[in-house]
Amino acid sequence: MASSLVHVFVGSINRTGEAITPGQGIAVLTFDEETRVFTPVTVADDIDNPTFLEVDTASARVYAVSEVVPWYECTVSAYAFDRAAGTLTYLNKQPTLGRTTCHVTVTRDGHLAVANYSEGTGGPDQAVAVYPLGENGRIGTPLASAAHFSTLGPRADRQERSHAHSVQQTPDGRYYLVADLGTDELVAYRLEGGELVRSFVYDATPGAGPRHFVFHSDGKFVYVANEIAATVTVLAYDGESLTRLQELSMLPEGFTEQTWAADIHLSPDGRFLYASNRVHDSIATYSVAADGTLAFLGTTPSGGRWPRSFSITPSGRHLLVANQHSDSIVVFSRDAETGSLTQVGDTLTIGKPLRVQAVVF
Repeated sequence: MASSLVHVFVGSINRTGEAITPGQGIAVLTFDEETRVFTPVTVADDIDNPTFLEVDTASARVYAVSEVVPWYECTVSAYAFDRAAGTLTYLNKQPTLGRTTCHVTVTRDGHLAVANYSEGTGGPDQAVAVYPLGENGRIGTPLASAAHFSTLGPRADRQERSHAHSVQQTPDGRYYLVADLGTDELVAYRLEGGELVRSFVYDATPGAGPRHFVFHSDGKFVYVANEIAATVTVLAYDGESLTRLQELSMLPEGFTEQTWAADIHLSPDGRFLYASNRVHDSIATYSVAADGTLAFLGTTPSGGRWPRSFSITPSGRHLLVANQHSDSIVVFSRDAETGSLTQVGDTLTIGKPLRVQAVVF
């Protein structure tokens, strides 16, 4: 029988910002999917504002960015997680070549990539940077980086400059794909000869503000959460370009208040898509058809305020929501047949959670 125990990693603001409960840094807990109980394991508080982290389960390494707005250049740090001992050991860190670093990912070709939101001016001001990873998990010096100087979106209050918000490698390993909220673009780069070479660009709906995205497991479709417009865009990927198939709201009909889309994930079986929305404080649910298109099934209250991040457990049984402004991780059970969410169990109080990731080693 498979274990019901899941490891949960939480990144939080621990140096600046208001919170009911101060953030811890990187917190590690276990979550039992049978009892729905969280148990603290360890905390790494020797890192500044780890607002986004990525766990590489194959190597048991954790990579976390330090998002500190006043810094002209942020950092990305590496930790080794020892499951048996329940410890996080700091390995090293590197500069991110940009300000307000907000995303990190381990790529299929064994590199690390970061996205810099770039709030303010000054410093190296790169939108994306790529690093080699050593066999021990340490981060090498940057291999390549790129800045964005494209036409800006129409929302002067949010799109006054490039704001790269996430980066992932395409499933075929050919490109690094960067979502830029400020320029309304998804930009694809090839890593060639120590340089990031711009290959193609998808132009989003003006004012959409693409933030995060997820690839379907078949590699043919991309689902984009647009922060400003509070929409989800379905894109077809053919190995050389992205083509829009569909764009749907994340909100119920009649809701007109300005909201901010945040996170987006597919269920492990690829049948349902979920996206979180701040201000409306909800999780939108969609069914996924064989042709990649979506049907909006409705929204579920997030159980708190400002659901910046959420994670679906590898089994698909539960969805964990990090509500930033209510200092909580809220648990939802997930119906595998209908995709519906039901709040269950006790809410975990944890200071200023900005990122939650549930993994099985």
